[in-house]
Amino acid sequence: MNTQWNRLLALILVLALGLTMTALAQEAPAPTEPPAQSEEAAEEASADDADTTDDEAPADDADAPDEAATQNTLPTTHTPLTPAAQSFTFVKPKRAAIVKYYTAIRLEGIEPTIYMFVDKEGATQFRVYGHAPDAKRGFYEAKVTAIVSDAAGGWDFTLDVPGTKPIKDARVFALYKGKNLPKEDVPAGLRKGNGTGMYYFFNVFGKRESVAWASPDGSEYAWYLPNGSKPLAGSPQLNPDAFAARMHKEGDKYYRIPKELNAGYAKEVIITTSDGKTAQVMTDKPVIDTDNLKTR
Repeated sequence: MNTQWNRLLALILVLALGLTMTALAQEAPAPTEPPAQSEEAAEEASADDADTTDDEAPADDADAPDEAATQNTLPTTHTPLTPAAQSFTFVKPKRAAIVKYYTAIRLEGIEPTIYMFVDKEGATQFRVYGHAPDAKRGFYEAKVTAIVSDAAGGWDFTLDVPGTKPIKDARVFALYKGKNLPKEDVPAGLRKGNGTGMYYFFNVFGKRESVAWASPDGSEYAWYLPNGSKPLAGSPQLNPDAFAARMHKEGDKYYRIPKELNAGYAKEVIITTSDGKTAQVMTDKPVIDTDNLKTR
């Protein structure tokens, strides 16, 4: 009797537990779907996913460096002598062979000395001394051209010697007529010299330097190199700022002349190249090194 009662009680408990589990299963909420994304949000998510990939997308062609532009920025090699100039034999002339109206100049990047003068038409003429292949020695016509240098504020000069025989210059030099300036217009540091339009100043070495205020046509005046008490025929224009910098200022000390400057020192002149460029160059003398001058 007890055994049957226990079996009945166990069956009742199993049925009760089964009913409870069924009820719980029916009350459990159905799994929810994720909220729908807008198209804009979906695009942003895709973009974020792309940023997390290990390999970046290839750069757009527009962002890639332009090969042609890169090539154009490469430094170019400048050749200062044309083939004709390279085949020319440059020789240092004797003093007696140099025409007194030539001005010897030095061009940056070109080793040989070049001689120049201004002709009666106002054009700058260039000469070099030596000989062309199988030709006589003498002064030859030269051409000087210039392009803007990679170096700031400079020129790349090119020398050509097209002539095949020497040339002799006579009665071709520009003639200048001097003019006296009103006293109030005379630049500070200049004093009146002998000759119309002639002025002088004392430089930092205490030496006297003369300059000429003159014109080839009576209308356009500039400063020129002197020839005694008159302007030098064929002279290039002087840079007034350059010779003003050499002037001795009142109250300043004088300097000793270095040995290398005993025979003269470079002066800055203005030339016009064969292709019409205006350039400031130095005459063919040692340049004054103002930083290393010693006081007297």
